[in-house]
Amino acid sequence: MGFWDKLKGEFIDIIEWLDESDNTIVYKFERYGNEIKYGAKLIVRESQTAIFVNEGKIADIFKPGTYTLETKNMPIMTTLNNWAHGFKSPFKAEVYFVSNKIFSNLKWGTKNPIILRDPEFGPIRIRAFGTFSIRVKDPVSVVRSVSGTSSQFTVQSIHDNLRNFAISRFTDAVSTSRIPILDLAASYDELGNFIKSKISPDFEEFGFEVVSFVVENVSLPEEVEKVLDKRTSMGIIGNLNSYTQFQVSESMTKNNLSSPISDILSLGVGLSMSNQLVNNLSSKQIPPPIKQDSYYIYLNNQKEGPLNLNQVIDLIKSNKVNNDTLIWKNGLLEWVKISSLTEFKNLVNENIPTLPPPPPLQIEEKKYFIYLDNNKVGPLTKQDIINLADNKRINNKTLVWFSNLTDWKTISEIEELKNIIKDDNILPPPIKNKIVKDIIKGQKLTIDIEIGSNKFLFGANWNNSECQDYDIDLSVLLLGKNKKLQKEEDFIFYNNKEDKNRSIKLVENFDLPYKKLADINLENISTDIYSLLFVLTIFDGIKNNQKFENVKELYFDVFSNENILRHSIKDLKDETAIILAEIYKKNQEWKIQAIGEGYKLGLDSIIKEYAGANINL
Repeated sequence: MGFWDKLKGEFIDIIEWLDESDNTIVYKFERYGNEIKYGAKLIVRESQTAIFVNEGKIADIFKPGTYTLETKNMPIMTTLNNWAHGFKSPFKAEVYFVSNKIFSNLKWGTKNPIILRDPEFGPIRIRAFGTFSIRVKDPVSVVRSVSGTSSQFTVQSIHDNLRNFAISRFTDAVSTSRIPILDLAASYDELGNFIKSKISPDFEEFGFEVVSFVVENVSLPEEVEKVLDKRTSMGIIGNLNSYTQFQVSESMTKNNLSSPISDILSLGVGLSMSNQLVNNLSSKQIPPPIKQDSYYIYLNNQKEGPLNLNQVIDLIKSNKVNNDTLIWKNGLLEWVKISSLTEFKNLVNENIPTLPPPPPLQIEEKKYFIYLDNNKVGPLTKQDIINLADNKRINNKTLVWFSNLTDWKTISEIEELKNIIKDDNILPPPIKNKIVKDIIKGQKLTIDIEIGSNKFLFGANWNNSECQDYDIDLSVLLLGKNKKLQKEEDFIFYNNKEDKNRSIKLVENFDLPYKKLADINLENISTDIYSLLFVLTIFDGIKNNQKFENVKELYFDVFSNENILRHSIKDLKDETAIILAEIYKKNQEWKIQAIGEGYKLGLDSIIKEYAGANINL
């Protein structure tokens, strides 16, 4: 593969996931070397989210749509890798697709009986089962906390854990609800919604949302079911006298005596006992108790009950409830305010004033996050950002994010922040205690003599007033004795910021008045390097019709601790790339020449002009 092809990349063209299963939550897009072509097409379908992971860190997130992968829609990847839009280079990243569809009909059930204290039967054991459904609420949490680096993560991988959560919270909910076991069948919907509210925080920790929780059945042990059957039989038989006669006659029928005489005697004794028992019961029969409603109320954020009518009235009179207190009794479809029930309406209105409404919510000041020195910093207030701008720690291209933004944006794109940072309309003054010497185009000077050292900085600056949306980059070509680029590594740009000897390094320093800066140490430079070309380019200048004629007051400085060499570049027209200067070695001395030569066809034309025989274009 040639040098130019390598820079442009010939790798994956389309990144997509066609989900043919019904149980896959996370799918890792696999390809050799994790290399993605700059400008590749990313297709994210409905009910999907794509997440890019850079060196183990979650970076950019894409919602449904079709994207062309460029620096402008990958702000976090761009920042983490210090991309400055010089080349359309391939990059490495892991891509995870997360399914946002609903995963339904997930089973849950109690493995062992649950022991509860029922208000009517006392301690009992019950079993229960049902279904629940989930979907991904926070794709980042799912990738970070659950799926990890798995190439495919399915519902089955986490079903057991989620089911255990459901069973545990079901047990707690039934225990604290204090709903009588006989009323549970009429409260399945209420119980399911109550349990859903209890288990939702557990699921949300892993990035999932509980869509529904259904209680299909609650069953009792066989012994308890027999008691219920007997009670049902009593209800069908009628009064106690008839039931007693039925029991006696049934018992006598079951006795197997050995002779007809025994049968007669048994029958006579049985009838006598039956008549005596019936007479005794008839003479002392007690009327059945009057059935009262059982109530449940929400008091101090807890469900209390069952309570009888008098107990609720006592709570009202003691001012422990108010008009808005929620109450429920058998026959109601949902919880209602206590003042809406006829039996309490007059009591509540007479004794309890309505509580005042809550105070208005305080509007929280907007918080911002920014990328500073390759680190995420925040949360910050607007004043914090103003202070950073005053100290020249940030500029218009600094990335910023706050709640409701789908992607990181530059400060210049945020309405309330764009006027915080203003570019000076005049050239900055010389650095304190340094002597500025202007050099003219074509003039050649010895660096060591003029600035007192072979260790210095090369800075470029301009007025941004007419080119705020331009992407302007600095690069350096390290040339051999034949004034040609010998190796790919000798091209210093945003994605290769320093050479192997660290003699040339692209840096940032907001304390200095330069938009682009390079740190130079000629003492460490490789012996086969004889010339350095400093190039300034407008990324996508031809495509966007952006030219250097709109880049006003452009100049570069070469300076050390003593002196500054400055050259101002003027009369630019439709150029999209400029060779600012050449630093070259002659007779073991390093010299500088101001060039200021423009190229209409951008960086490509400069690379092609200076590529050596070993560079395949």
